[in-house]
Amino acid sequence: MGCYRRIDRALEHALHLPLGTGSRYVVISDCHRGEGTTNDNFLKNAYLYEAAMEHYIKRGFFYLELGDGEELWENRCMDRIVHYHETVYEMFACLQSRKALCRIYGNHNMELRKILPEAIILDNCEGGRDICMIHGHQADFFNSVCWRLSRALVRYVWKPLERSGVNDPTSAARNYKKAVRYE
Repeated sequence: MGCYRRIDRALEHALHLPLGTGSRYVVISDCHRGEGTTNDNFLKNAYLYEAAMEHYIKRGFFYLELGDGEELWENRCMDRIVHYHETVYEMFACLQSRKALCRIYGNHNMELRKILPEAIILDNCEGGRDICMIHGHQADFFNSVCWRLSRALVRYVWKPLERSGVNDPTSAARNYKKAVRYE
């Protein structure tokens, strides 16, 4: 199945939410919350994230997380991630109680695909264009179809390299050609 078919399939089963003039959505992606170890990339921004979340919760925003909220390629235990980042999950519970939370899964938390949707569509209630949101791993063969192999490589090869100080050479954020290709 090609990337267009994977994207179409995700959108066919998307969660639909209303979008209008008064809509207040905050969209965040790729937090990669880990277990609080040196490999937990979320730790660098945890306080900033929590402060921003307090701001959005107080002002009645609807929170959309577009995949990879948890880093389940490097870590095996969701419970340890939730325990270490307890404040974040308490905020999620607050948002959930107000029906103001939607999270989709990405390649690094693919294990949650049975409980989280793969896509969100904001249906424009005022006649404009709808907004379709996916994590984006669907466009990459190794991150969608071969995700188990990719997870194993990250878990057993990349994680020890990262722990020893090696920077990620595959990041689209640091590679203009890769970023353009993914777009």
